[in-house]
Amino acid sequence: MSGGLYLPFRMISGNEPSDFLKNGSSIRPGYMMGAHARMEFRDFDLTVGLESSRFTEDFSWSETTQQTVMQYDSIGVYYDSTQGSWVTIYDSVAVTTSVTEDFARSNTYSALSIPFQFGWNHSWHRFSLGVGVGGVLHIQRKYTGSILAQQGDDERSLDSYYRTWRADLQFGLRASYALNDRWRIFGASAIRMPVSLSTSDGAPVPHRISGTTLNVGLEYSF
Repeated sequence: MSGGLYLPFRMISGNEPSDFLKNGSSIRPGYMMGAHARMEFRDFDLTVGLESSRFTEDFSWSETTQQTVMQYDSIGVYYDSTQGSWVTIYDSVAVTTSVTEDFARSNTYSALSIPFQFGWNHSWHRFSLGVGVGGVLHIQRKYTGSILAQQGDDERSLDSYYRTWRADLQFGLRASYALNDRWRIFGASAIRMPVSLSTSDGAPVPHRISGTTLNVGLEYSF
């Protein structure tokens, strides 16, 4: 069993629409917890697991609209002899002003992940160090919130903007210490690089969501 931090980031390329999406969002560190099974063969191992992760994103932008109003000013008066009264003469002027409105959203991303990794370990007394490479299949459980992909676009729900699954390539490091013959405490870190788009077909700004994991846990040997 293990738990720790999930540090996601968005990978985008391009110019104006991408810059708007980059500058408008701030992804906060999330958390992850899971269970893993590790099988050893001499200095090599195979690890397969099931993880649950969640992170949030603060998203904000501003929209400026132009409003035109008519202003009427008095420019003079004259006496209308037919009506027997003074009449004021008005002139109309169109005045255009800019109105800026700020928007803010808080989005939540939750997923189940199935990681697998092939590794190599070196042991010294009670200590062990290892490296590994593998992959991760993410199955998105829930999206909450909305996103504005580019300036002038309409808000889109996260459910319609992102895929329900995505895949990563994983590179990991692992260190552990044996408490006794059965129990071992460990710490692990992994960089997860996306191999598939995170966005759905037709998304105005296609991009990938990647991340780094930092976790600690306890391991029991049968």
